Amino acid sequence: MTPAGTTFASSNWQSEASFVGNNFAFRHYFQNAMKHGSGLNVALGTISHEMGVYASHNVQRAGRTLGVAVIKYPLVFVGAHPTGDSKGRIFALTDANGVIFDASDKSLLLRTLAPLGERAQDSIRRNKQYGKAAHEPLTFLD
Repeated sequence: MTPAGTTFASSNWQSEASFVGNNFAFRHYFQNAMKHGSGLNVALGTISHEMGVYASHNVQRAGRTLGVAVIKYPLVFVGAHPTGDSKGRIFALTDANGVIFDASDKSLLLRTLAPLGERAQDSIRRNKQYGKAAHEPLTFLD
């Protein structure tokens, strides 16, 4: 990706869903690579619509940033693998905001452990982290 966030090369360059020409400057992984040298975050692909873990690193030559390299690792959902004798337990992975991005029960995906604050909601929306999901909080029973 260029220092402005536009993709100029990708593994799917021949596909109709190619990333080439798309700008991803709004993504945290891009912003963190530009600001801190590297980035890592979980997000729903804006083009592929598949959940993945994005790892990024800024590419430099002679102290000048040439761009950002990004690798997306597809998420292999916990629910796709038998967990043995789980005794009715539910497994879930959350991001720093408490949004469930992987779970043994797919109905939990993109729900939250608690209501999201306005700042978290705004960040998730701006970065298109999880598409248009409503992020409804879970209800816990005592």
